[in-house]
Amino acid sequence: MKKVFVSGGSGYIAMYCIKILISKGYHVVTSVRENNQIKLVKNSLAKHGISFDNIEFKILNLLNDDGWMDALKGCQYVLHLASPVIPGKVDEDLLVKPARYLVIFGFINISIWKLKK
Repeated sequence: MKKVFVSGGSGYIAMYCIKILISKGYHVVTSVRENNQIKLVKNSLAKHGISFDNIEFKILNLLNDDGWMDALKGCQYVLHLASPVIPGKVDEDLLVKPARYLVIFGFINISIWKLKK
């Protein structure tokens, strides 16, 4: 069974992708910021009749490198759909710069991870 890592598992687009991936027979590893978001994802999947047998959750922080390489182990594909969320009115740079950083350095980290395999 092919394994896919989906970052930002509790986001709208990520949940839609997870639903499709599981229904197509993939095993999904997904990241969430907090433990309570796991229930949110499971409830969404349950509403669509999707089993939890082929999904595993990792609690990860986008702004911290800890745990990401471990979460990617065994994955053949990566869907990077996460972005920092800061509630309320905030400076755009607080959201755009970290998202840009994640795309650039996330790609570099994934490339290094693939080379280590």
